[in-house]
Amino acid sequence: SISFDKTLKLWDLKSSKPVASYDLGYKPFCSAIHKTNMAICLSEEKILVFSLEHQEALLKKPELDYINSPLGQGFNLTCIEFFADGSGIGTGSHDGRSNLSKLGVDSTGKFFLSNIMTFNAHKVDTVQSSHRYPVNAVGFNPKYNKSVFTAGSEGSIIFWDYEARHKVRHFTFNGTPVTKAKTSPDGAYVAYGIGYDWSKGVDGNSGHRA
Repeated sequence: SISFDKTLKLWDLKSSKPVASYDLGYKPFCSAIHKTNMAICLSEEKILVFSLEHQEALLKKPELDYINSPLGQGFNLTCIEFFADGSGIGTGSHDGRSNLSKLGVDSTGKFFLSNIMTFNAHKVDTVQSSHRYPVNAVGFNPKYNKSVFTAGSEGSIIFWDYEARHKVRHFTFNGTPVTKAKTSPDGAYVAYGIGYDWSKGVDGNSGHRA
């Protein structure tokens, strides 16, 4: 579990106390796990990737191997997910952009990201203006290596072919934000939740229901 108290805690379900607790240094917003690797998006546009088999790396505070957001500075990261095969990471931000990056490990065992592409995932253009909406989820399908989906605060799930760099399918939910979405392990289903995501604060709550 991760918390705004800046900690990561690991639990044995047979006990009411955590097995281990680590100070992340920043507030965590979201996380993802692929096999033994874990990635956490933190405040100040930081990402932490580490192996659960080598938790001693988390004790190196304040020299943790933070990775700067591939989406740049100025907008909080809102979601993160590993590629289906674990070879890369997808992220989304509050300004409607997503990034896909390859995940690598250098000679010292430190993780790093190599950019594949950054794209406007949830940008809505009208005659009068253009609006960017938070990306609330990013996900991958193990059946289709070049497929990625994003879910946004404007109320849509978009499936993309990131090799061809174009939209494949676009599903909308009458302006109700899609707060989370996840692919099943076999790639047959996508489960999603809708409701107000508080991206516009209390004034934006117009009675959305999950």
